[in-house]
Amino acid sequence: MAVIEVWQAYVRSEVVTQTRGKALPRTMYQFAPVELPAKLADPQA
Repeated sequence: MAVIEVWQAYVRSEVVTQTRGKALPRTMYQFAPVELPAKLADPQA
């Protein structure tokens, strides 16, 4: 999965962000493979 590959690159410092720390990227990483598919599957969303 692309999200996992990008996260691993981020952890290895191969992806530079303007965000200080890892809180936002980690939240986005957790959202993409877990919460996003659930939201997409919900017809009310």
